[in-house]
Amino acid sequence: MPTRPLGSRYRLDAEIGRGAMGSVWSGSRNDNGERVAVKLLRSEYAEDAEIVSRFIQERSVLLRVVHPNVVRVRDLVVEGSTLGIVMEHIGGGDVRRLLDSRGTLPPAEAAWLGREIALGLAAIHAEGIIHRDVKPANILLDDSGDGTVPKVSDFGVARITQGTGHTTSTAMLGTPLYMAPEVIEEETPTGRADVYALGIMLYEMVAGITPFAGAGGAYGVLTRHSGTLPGRPDGFPDALWDLVLTMLAKDPALRPDAGDVAERLGHLGSALDDLPALRKLVEAPVGQRLPTGQWAGAADGTVQDGASATTALAGTGPATAAPDGTVVRDGAVAPDGTVVAGAPGVGPTTHPGAAAQPGPGHLPVGYAPEGSGAGWATSERGDAPPTRSRGGRLRGPRAVVAAFVAGAVLATALVLGIRLLTGGGPMPDLAGLTVDQAEEALGDDVGIEERSVLSDGDPVGTIVAQHPATGAGTPGTVTVTVAEESTLRSLDELGSESADGELRETYERVSIDGASTDGAVVSGGFDTDGSTTYALEEGFDRLRGLVGRLDGGDSPSEDSRGERASRGGAGVEVEIYGDDVLIASQVVDVGSPWRLDLDVSGVDELRIDYYVLDTSYAYVAIGDGRVIGQPANLPERYA
Repeated sequence: MPTRPLGSRYRLDAEIGRGAMGSVWSGSRNDNGERVAVKLLRSEYAEDAEIVSRFIQERSVLLRVVHPNVVRVRDLVVEGSTLGIVMEHIGGGDVRRLLDSRGTLPPAEAAWLGREIALGLAAIHAEGIIHRDVKPANILLDDSGDGTVPKVSDFGVARITQGTGHTTSTAMLGTPLYMAPEVIEEETPTGRADVYALGIMLYEMVAGITPFAGAGGAYGVLTRHSGTLPGRPDGFPDALWDLVLTMLAKDPALRPDAGDVAERLGHLGSALDDLPALRKLVEAPVGQRLPTGQWAGAADGTVQDGASATTALAGTGPATAAPDGTVVRDGAVAPDGTVVAGAPGVGPTTHPGAAAQPGPGHLPVGYAPEGSGAGWATSERGDAPPTRSRGGRLRGPRAVVAAFVAGAVLATALVLGIRLLTGGGPMPDLAGLTVDQAEEALGDDVGIEERSVLSDGDPVGTIVAQHPATGAGTPGTVTVTVAEESTLRSLDELGSESADGELRETYERVSIDGASTDGAVVSGGFDTDGSTTYALEEGFDRLRGLVGRLDGGDSPSEDSRGERASRGGAGVEVEIYGDDVLIASQVVDVGSPWRLDLDVSGVDELRIDYYVLDTSYAYVAIGDGRVIGQPANLPERYA
């Protein structure tokens, strides 16, 4: 087998994986033949003096992390345009492959794996390192000894590259399915972000799916991380569920640290023994959507000036069982510091009178639910009320909340199932109606909060979305989203003017995952990496389409997945950049497409990169790819 040298100490013999940061190779030491794995960072990192300097400076920190549950970093190599992280070689696969082959794990096994991973994370955190990309593929399984030992891997890359201008080192570095809300909001992450990702993994190991997977692609997943509670799968054990909920608290301050997680998982013991694995879920249970807003209260009931993270309304008093078996906790604190009797604590349990663990709770305080009619808080400077962006997210000056008890009371009522300000009767279907027609359909007792969105082919002035959904109870105020005038250009139209790269073949119609899509752009080859750029000239706001591999290719059958994974993965990793900043990335394959709905406002140059992770014969395509913008901003070349 041909090999290539790496510095004076190592030789590389085969590429075994590839991802957003670079490629992974197997190799060996020249002096004693010891097997190693080497992460080669992308060549552009070697061209960045700041990263090279940090690479050298961080060597001692990374080498100092020694723990049975952490993949040992042996060396860091700088050679010309090559930056390599040399690690111990682990040959037993990873948790991603384990879950792909088994679907779900018995709760006791999931808890054991979670404890070992938490111990590894605690060791990393003790050295001041935040992983930032905890996920099943980054937990390797060492089977070289008497038993299997989970080991946290790939923890050095984020530390070396974070804080630079490179795309993969932005605050959004990570994998959307496992990304904590504070990372999405581009706050500086702490070890609690890794704990959140481990909570997602525990959920996935037991249920077979992550809690916020679903429609809307990466954008939809990120939205649910920030604004939706995880839905509880049937049969998820009480003790493990309570811990997962605390790990998935929206406010990082309310999550346990990694050491606490390891300790609590270790204490579960007999509570999980002999429980069978659950059936793998195809869809995650729908969780409760949190009210949206700008402010958040602290755990002790005080109000944080300008806080944006979702914070829980958590009581610590004794639990009381309602007639339906719901456990509520006395002692929850409202935003003004008053105590709310019977406010929700850890939420529903499966039996009346269950002992409630002190936990983070899951209802944000200091929020006015949409359509509640609550007044705005005043700012220190007496500024005007916050404004809404096109997507409806509240934005405005840092505010000091003077009085928001009404919001907390309404939010508490929502959790307890009390319907206030009701208009009565089921919600009608408002799609396609004008606002005037919707007002007539709802009647005089129901108010309408109107939002707008750029039309994606819908008639201008018609309703394209509503909250609550059709058939739900009608509240006192309904939120509708109305299509406004827009300009729309397909990627193949842009391609005739500006495309430069591999995604240049255009077809009138192709089939991706059984769906017939129009105006597709397709890769020029089925087994090579590629990159394409489009000139948007800051004239568009949304990128939409269906990214996948064309039907009729090498579909990943159950029997072939293990073989394909052994070649370093399956499918194609697609990354989308705006002016060299990573917007989103996802692995796609035959049967597993990615529906795009991404914010590209202010982007001058759009770049789409893709990296083939296997040798299957299927072309990469973007079906019905299009960008949408405001008419006034349309670049002259597309007019």
